[in-house]
Amino acid sequence: MSLNYKHILYAVAAGSSILIAATIYNKFFKSKPHKLNKNRVLEDLKEVGEVKTGREGIVDKKQMALILGIAQRHLESYSRGERSRLAKIRQVHLSTYKHEAYLCSLVDSLNFEYKCLQEIYDELCSEMKISREAFNESLDFYNKNKDVEFITMLSIAAISVPAKESEMKLKLKDMSALEVAKLAEEIEMMKKEASEDATLKLTNDMKLKLKDPDTANSQSALIEMHVFDLIYEKYKLEKEDVQQIIKENPSLKDSHKTNPI
Repeated sequence: MSLNYKHILYAVAAGSSILIAATIYNKFFKSKPHKLNKNRVLEDLKEVGEVKTGREGIVDKKQMALILGIAQRHLESYSRGERSRLAKIRQVHLSTYKHEAYLCSLVDSLNFEYKCLQEIYDELCSEMKISREAFNESLDFYNKNKDVEFITMLSIAAISVPAKESEMKLKLKDMSALEVAKLAEEIEMMKKEASEDATLKLTNDMKLKLKDPDTANSQSALIEMHVFDLIYEKYKLEKEDVQQIIKENPSLKDSHKTNPI
């Protein structure tokens, strides 16, 4: 076989290997574009109805809670792959005690969720035929004037769709009401301890990297994400499954109104 012919065969083989590798990457590893399930969105928005606004142009309290709850529910499926990847990175840093790297991964996760929520808000506003400006004004209003009633409505709306029947969900179903109550109490205690932990406070450098201009909201989201990272590390339980089973626990209905998980 001539030398030139061998070179051609090697080149073809190399090209085929690259093509195969690219196909495998695109199929299994490349992040798929985020897309909302439009039919499910339209079905969810039926509960909201025609959006009503007050004199100041603020969306009705109950409707706003429903809209934000719908956005939170769709966030999981909208960005499941990337959120899972970011969660794994956080778990590695958390389990290896790389505190600074862990904080950076929390900020990356918060930025990603903020970006996804903005995209979901755009879609919802388009379907509801309201301007994004009016929606933002209402969002700012309720963020600054949260009351118990609004927080309760939001917490219920955000988790009213049952989580998937995963192994973890089935494990939670086997827990007694008392065990679920103890888990809810542990989560609240973790949140309290985390909120008092100076090492979890957003530094000025971290604040500059955050996409959400509301740093108080980001600090609260960071604490919640950290707590559920700890819960996953300890019990291997996902946040959505834990929230759903706690909501379904009759003994926690009263406390859930003032302390939404």
